[in-house]
Amino acid sequence: MPPIHDCPARYALPNLTANDCARCPLIPVRVDKGQLLPRLVDQPGALSFVASGTVTRSRHLEEAPPTIFDVVPPGEAFAQRRALAQEGWSDECRAMTDTQVCFASPALLMDALTQDPSAVPRTLAVYERMTDRVAEWSTLRAIPNARERVVRTLRLLGGVRPSWASLGALAEITGLRRETVCRALRPTPDARPKGTEPSAERLRPTA
Repeated sequence: MPPIHDCPARYALPNLTANDCARCPLIPVRVDKGQLLPRLVDQPGALSFVASGTVTRSRHLEEAPPTIFDVVPPGEAFAQRRALAQEGWSDECRAMTDTQVCFASPALLMDALTQDPSAVPRTLAVYERMTDRVAEWSTLRAIPNARERVVRTLRLLGGVRPSWASLGALAEITGLRRETVCRALRPTPDARPKGTEPSAERLRPTA
């Protein structure tokens, strides 16, 4: 298990997380690499804080391949709603590494915000940050150039290729074929005029 991030829920919910983890009312959810997060985190109105590891969120539509619309790194939060089957779509969360998520149920959130109104703007800021992150990931596939799309993906992942980001994982995130991702990760030839393609030099991509 990767090291625990310094209490990702403390900013939004300081009255709940003032004590150590053993006395924290948030529910720790531990998931092995590659496994789906349990249905617990799918409650409407709940918040889940990633304490360690990385979580991808994907949308499944009828007769269409799943689309990853969010990648949640340690220290960030996500809200989750699994649609009813008759609505024709559903969402799921998957752990890309061994992961721990700290889960705040809707009832726990409501109680915490009622007892500490000063936490309301901080919690709203968490939702705003989450919305901005989803917007960035959701527009990724609109980038027509494969290399630009891969470079943008690496930037969203923090500027370097994470250890879990295999060619298959990057292909799933970007919507490109593995072979296309592999070509896009290769350094731009020196002979190419500067500025004709986005530089990935600082991103240190690996095949």
